[in-house]
Amino acid sequence: MGLAARVALLAVWGCVLSVSCAKRPVDYAREQARTLAPAKLESSSQPSTGPVRKIRVRVYADSDSREQVVRWRSSVVSQLQRASAVMQGPLGVVFEPARRFDEEAQAR
Repeated sequence: MGLAARVALLAVWGCVLSVSCAKRPVDYAREQARTLAPAKLESSSQPSTGPVRKIRVRVYADSDSREQVVRWRSSVVSQLQRASAVMQGPLGVVFEPARRFDEEAQAR
């Protein structure tokens, strides 16, 4: 392999390394978004001393939302469960849906 070929190979290799190590604009945007994200909520280790209170939450989902989100019922239930996990420790509160999600409610 001649000297010119080695220099060309080294130049190509340098370009590949510089491109792969350089940050793209999307990388800067992701870093900025991470600094703006809210802190993670975690349940406290100290449980509430009083009885657990159930708070019934009324959920409204319009027809467009129900059509676009395939598992909207399970999504709402999982959101209520996550909120309950966070709030049960410090406040002794558990969230539950006020009504069952049935087909009659969808027809309205």
